[in-house]
Amino acid sequence: MSTLDHINAMVKRKYDVLLKFLNKLLENMGKNAIDDPTKFQYIKRTELLTAENELVYDEMKDEIHKYFGKYNLKYAQKGTIKNYILTLLKNMCGELFLNFESKTVRSRTNKSMNSYVIYEITLQQDV
Repeated sequence: MSTLDHINAMVKRKYDVLLKFLNKLLENMGKNAIDDPTKFQYIKRTELLTAENELVYDEMKDEIHKYFGKYNLKYAQKGTIKNYILTLLKNMCGELFLNFESKTVRSRTNKSMNSYVIYEITLQQDV
């Protein structure tokens, strides 16, 4: 196996683990499975940051750490990082040249203004 083939195989494994993790999160949220991480779009913060989704990480952490490594995912700081799942997704995406982005959505109804945060995964523009 050439060096390039080995690198491609490792990136593919990371990609598959990320996709599996995202689909388990989406399943918990009652959303359809995806076949591409960039289809992880318009996910509300309140949907993502649940105890059920923390359990998904706990179930998959050995597989995730096998390919992404604890250091890169700031696992040692897990206890001090609020909403660790956001850090986890950001760093997993970063290793695959993807962006885990947040956006604030504002809407106006009658005289009140509502806002909430959504998350999505996009391609990095300059690789």
